[in-house]
Amino acid sequence: MDLALLTLAMVALIVVALGAGWRLGSSNAVVQAPQRTAADSPVVVPVGAEIGRVLFAERLGESLELDAYRSQFAAEDTIAWRAEFPQPPPEGELTVVIAWQSIRERMQLSEETVTLRDAELTIIGRDEIPLEDLVPTAGLYSVTYYSGDAKLAEGIFEVLPPDR
Repeated sequence: MDLALLTLAMVALIVVALGAGWRLGSSNAVVQAPQRTAADSPVVVPVGAEIGRVLFAERLGESLELDAYRSQFAAEDTIAWRAEFPQPPPEGELTVVIAWQSIRERMQLSEETVTLRDAELTIIGRDEIPLEDLVPTAGLYSVTYYSGDAKLAEGIFEVLPPDR
């Protein structure tokens, strides 16, 4: 009976020790995860920061309204867009990036700097551009506005294959 109690006490001690994080036969060294540096950290958008949207159409009207709104286009169509920011951009210059999108990757096609004339603007537009001058082939494309490294607005459009 004494042997059974002694064995039970030893098992309980081992369970408690393992539960507390002790390692049998190990030193006091603690293994730590590698620390990330600023260079390999992704840009983080603060929680609650809103990102605006970019909407597409065939044409842009005089007061930045979209005429024939849509997100799918044929290669011979023209495209126009309107970026809507949740608040006025913090800088007078924005960067517009057009990129090809897939499930696995993103390839930047163009980058352009746009100067804002009015610091209170929350909408900016781009009028008719022939798609064949903008993108090379059928697929998904994004238009993204940045102020420095901060993404302000983004939208995705599709250029349909010729047989559709």
